Amino acid sequence: MGKRYPTDEFDSVPQTPKRAGAHRSWAVFPHPAKRLRSILIVGAFVLAVGVLMYTVVRPWSAEAFGDLKKDEQQAEQPQASGSEEESPSTGPSDEPSGESSASDGAESDGPSDAADTSASASDDAESGAPSEEELAVPLWVYNANGNAALTQDAVTHLTEEGFQPVAGGQWSRIEDTSTVYYKNEADGALAAKIAGKLKISGTYQHQNIPQDITVVIGSDYTPR
Repeated sequence: MGKRYPTDEFDSVPQTPKRAGAHRSWAVFPHPAKRLRSILIVGAFVLAVGVLMYTVVRPWSAEAFGDLKKDEQQAEQPQASGSEEESPSTGPSDEPSGESSASDGAESDGPSDAADTSASASDDAESGAPSEEELAVPLWVYNANGNAALTQDAVTHLTEEGFQPVAGGQWSRIEDTSTVYYKNEADGALAAKIAGKLKISGTYQHQNIPQDITVVIGSDYTPR
């Protein structure tokens, strides 16, 4: 028979103990109201962000990208704007002829005097020798007549006169009238000299042109 030990607290175990599975505990789930509150907070935040994007960011981005696209189009086709605004330059030239025809009954010498003055101004512009600084001004020549030979003739003639022209390729559209565009007001006299060398009657100041001086050879150009 085995050895017996004194009775202690571990020997007095009740027949039906009250504690069972003390290592387990009931899972505590959050109240449904708390879960709903979290969903509402997240939904309100998302809604606020959406309203902010639609009312502030969307108009700003549309305006920014619209300005960028407009600038790119103007940079890629500067000559188109110059051609479109060429028409105002022809307006003043038509007015003197109308006034001359109206005054034919009063003064018979009026038209002949105007023609002599125009021819004299053209001769002065052509005969004026450009300076070294004027010869160094960037000068591009564009073909607006569909005939590359006319444009090449203008480039060759300007080169013989001491200029440094660059063939700029095809103009944005066909033009009937040749025009010398200049960007800076100080280059107006130089534009007139170039027009005189090429027998071009029209000069026009415009900021949206590729170089300081841009020569557009139209269908009316006569080879030198």
